Amino acid sequence: RKVASHLISVGAKRICCLLCKLSADSVHTRFAGVDAEVYRASGQHINVIEAKPNEIDVIQEGLAKYNPDAIVCSNDVAALSLSKTLAKLNVSIPEDIMLVGFDDVVEAGRMNPPLTSIRQPCFELATMAFRTLLERIDNPDLPPRQILLDTSLVVRESTSKRC
Repeated sequence: RKVASHLISVGAKRICCLLCKLSADSVHTRFAGVDAEVYRASGQHINVIEAKPNEIDVIQEGLAKYNPDAIVCSNDVAALSLSKTLAKLNVSIPEDIMLVGFDDVVEAGRMNPPLTSIRQPCFELATMAFRTLLERIDNPDLPPRQILLDTSLVVRESTSKRC
């Protein structure tokens, strides 16, 4: 939701998500949040380009079909790869398409232009996983549960405002 809210605030009107086949449930959850916020703000659902970020022909078809002005990738590695594919297609970031990733890996800040990304609380994730493991060891009959931790949006030049 943070990603979509940010993109909308900087003028994005046609937000797509790049989904690789057999993506983890967490990727689908991320994109569901993006979709929910876009729908809340505009009454429209996001479009999904199902491809690997380096599949130039499929990416080109998705760009032609949806004409996105912003693409949200499942993670920063996919966004970095997609940025290279977009460059081969003479698509400029952020002038033609804004780009966002997840994880805020070191390379995200080094990309040209630097990548807007969701930073995950890695230390807290590890701590919570360890605590949960200890609880499960002490009580193996605990029901499964989902634990959500807060993230932060790191805004960089890949989503420069165009309003």
